[in-house]
Amino acid sequence: MKRCRRALLASDWAIDGAIAAYGLDRDRFRLIELGGNLEPFDSAAIPDAIEGRDRQTLNLLFVGTDWQRKGGDRAIALVEQLRDRRIPTRLTTIGGQPPADPDLIHDLGQLDPTKPTDRAQLEAAFRAAHFLVLPSEAECFGHVLCEANGFGVPVLTSDVGGIPSVVRSGVNGLVAPLGGLGDGDRATGSGSLARSVGL
Repeated sequence: MKRCRRALLASDWAIDGAIAAYGLDRDRFRLIELGGNLEPFDSAAIPDAIEGRDRQTLNLLFVGTDWQRKGGDRAIALVEQLRDRRIPTRLTTIGGQPPADPDLIHDLGQLDPTKPTDRAQLEAAFRAAHFLVLPSEAECFGHVLCEANGFGVPVLTSDVGGIPSVVRSGVNGLVAPLGGLGDGDRATGSGSLARSVGL
């Protein structure tokens, strides 16, 4: 690293870590953000997808194979908080191993986006979601955050690792302190989250 004229890293968190580890000046680094691993909607289709979302139930989407690290239990806690506030809420999960609770969770299991039928399910889940919820404990970057935004879906996530380089609160989602999305007052703003999508 010390022999590099420039080092290209994907998040401010990674740059800060490299500066601390190698004792280099910040001007040695450049922030080059990554993108998603999925081809998103044609941007012209996004307004129709947003307009077509359910106005009766708040649909949250969780995508991640590592249930614990990605904050699956905190996603469930958020749904329970919203329901306690009498906001009809549904959580769709992809990739993790959530607890079996069909009243609370609609689990699509593992989906392979290279298979047309799985890809169609994945797109339908993003199309229906009001928010991607990813309250991770640790995250170097988070490609799924970019993928959600590519489908016109804002993100509810935690302030860890490289996430703040991807999600800017109030712009393309909400970044809360770790554990903050399980706090109904912080995450829902006394119902403003639901009102923001017309519920």
